[in-house]
Amino acid sequence: MRLATIGLVLRDASTPAVTQVKLSAGKSGYTLHTSLLAVISARYEGDARDLIRTGHAALSAYTPPSGALTFDPEMADLPPGKPVAWASDEQLDIKSGLSGIMHLRVYPEPTAEYTGTVYLRTIRKPLAPLSLDNLEASPEVPEQYHLSLLDWAAYRALRNIDSDVGNISGSKNFREPFDELVRQARRDTLRKLFAPTSWGFGRSGFVWDSW
Repeated sequence: MRLATIGLVLRDASTPAVTQVKLSAGKSGYTLHTSLLAVISARYEGDARDLIRTGHAALSAYTPPSGALTFDPEMADLPPGKPVAWASDEQLDIKSGLSGIMHLRVYPEPTAEYTGTVYLRTIRKPLAPLSLDNLEASPEVPEQYHLSLLDWAAYRALRNIDSDVGNISGSKNFREPFDELVRQARRDTLRKLFAPTSWGFGRSGFVWDSW
């Protein structure tokens, strides 16, 4: 679990319960699967391109400046129809309002004509914990990390030798290489997800002023 939640090594674009969101007419918000840590991208079924990624503030509080030189769905008050943008920066369960559960918001809210499925690329936690009840189960994290999980197991075991403090000095020999693996896995994941950002004057909310 630690490798998945901090190292971000479990990416999923195929598990239906995790990666598919069926839209409903007039509904813009959807509670996502409890295993999700992040949504990388979202695509409406049948489309060749992803939906535009944005955030709650852009959808709810942005007023386009007069004279904007380009059209941006994030800056427009679009009528209900086919979603063109999405946000996942809300960590609130839609029904209970409790935090910690990812929330997908699509914009604009779909009409009955556009109640298809949105397909997600995600980063998640394991769907089922390993258990002594199934000794044949394999960890969900990629195979290249399996041996390193033994370092974490050894650390935990040595911590539990003594009922009071455990074998702290011996356990560190296994904790440190595992923590370094987690840090390296996280760096690798973020590097693969990196996309350069372009900007310029006279577009995306910038306007030329006359003097």
